[in-house]
Amino acid sequence: MVPFDFSNLSPQVVWQHFQTLCIIPRPSKHEQQLR
Repeated sequence: MVPFDFSNLSPQVVWQHFQTLCIIPRPSKHEQQLR
């Protein structure tokens, strides 16, 4: 869960994508899921 609500920020499509990226766990040097 993301502690911040990005839904009120503009442009919404960018912040929705950012929120999705924040939800994905990724330890250092293991960013494969983000690519």
